[in-house]
Amino acid sequence: MESERVVKASNRQLVLRLLYNRQQLTRKEISDACGLSLPTVAQTIKELEELGLTADAGHQASTGGRKPSVSSIVTESRYSLGISVSKNDIRFALLNLGKEICAKASFKVSFSDGPVYWEDLRARADSFLRYNHVDASALLGVGFSFPGIINYRTRTLEFAPTLDADSVRLGKLNTYFGQNVLFDNDAVLAARTEIWFKPQKSPAVYLLLNRGVGGALISSTDCPFGARAGEFGHMVIEMGGKQCRCGNRGCLETYCSSAVLTESGEADSLEGFFSELKLGNESCARIWEDYIAHLVTGVNNIRCIFDSDVILGGEMSRFVEEYSDRLNDELLKKSIFRDDQPYVRFSNYGEFDSAVGAALLNIERFIDSI
Repeated sequence: MESERVVKASNRQLVLRLLYNRQQLTRKEISDACGLSLPTVAQTIKELEELGLTADAGHQASTGGRKPSVSSIVTESRYSLGISVSKNDIRFALLNLGKEICAKASFKVSFSDGPVYWEDLRARADSFLRYNHVDASALLGVGFSFPGIINYRTRTLEFAPTLDADSVRLGKLNTYFGQNVLFDNDAVLAARTEIWFKPQKSPAVYLLLNRGVGGALISSTDCPFGARAGEFGHMVIEMGGKQCRCGNRGCLETYCSSAVLTESGEADSLEGFFSELKLGNESCARIWEDYIAHLVTGVNNIRCIFDSDVILGGEMSRFVEEYSDRLNDELLKKSIFRDDQPYVRFSNYGEFDSAVGAALLNIERFIDSI
């Protein structure tokens, strides 16, 4: 009996994951893709329908015989909330089972590891869910993205210089947000978002350009969460350069953080800085030239080491993308590879990359445990 129960659970997970990825399929298509007999597929679909996760979506056009019935995932049956935490902002991303971002929002909130901050964050999350008509019974859980080094064994954010914090006990999040709380590093989650929504044909490096600069190596093409963190932001690109929060000098982060622009004295927001730049502000132009020059150095170093595409994401990505032709031209001038082609791409969701990745944590756990 126990082995039968395990097999049935495995079949549900297999079929649900397939339908999540493809959204709707005939039973024959499910059978062929999963290697399951048609009677087994029929029984598994029945179990998923009883759980409210799949539904009959009508019939496919006939090719001569009986019209095959189509099963589809019930996209609004479950939701997952992702929260990206940074020094001066929080970002929410709400996902359903339709591989859709149902809603997103951002707020200016300064990080502080205390009850007031976490209670305020919980209140904002509750309000966000109510506004988007998500019932508590349909919420799979809350995922968190943090910029820093996480000790998963002790559930502690051990080192987060961009938050001006260390030894943040993440276990307490359950007190505020319930038991279904998961968390991970912001760059890893952002990279996983790229894999999940747009599977990689080859390895790539994801470079996160926020207040902190981080990254992840996307090394797996068949695993939805095949990303591994890399401290690319603390690659030294200028010996004896600017002091970095990590204690070293000349790190990429000190030259390509979004704070380089927002704390330049020319504007207090990225939108304001680029508005001034486009109006011909000479000081902004000098700052931006320096930013691009150092970004080219950092990205070129990554290319030399990994010989892979580089995906730029985070809050800077949409602004840098406007200058992608210039960026690629400068990178190709530095390339050591013969006949090199433009290799920089831009992420799907920019400043919301990590929040989306955080929401995916509970979707992945749910599919693996159904």
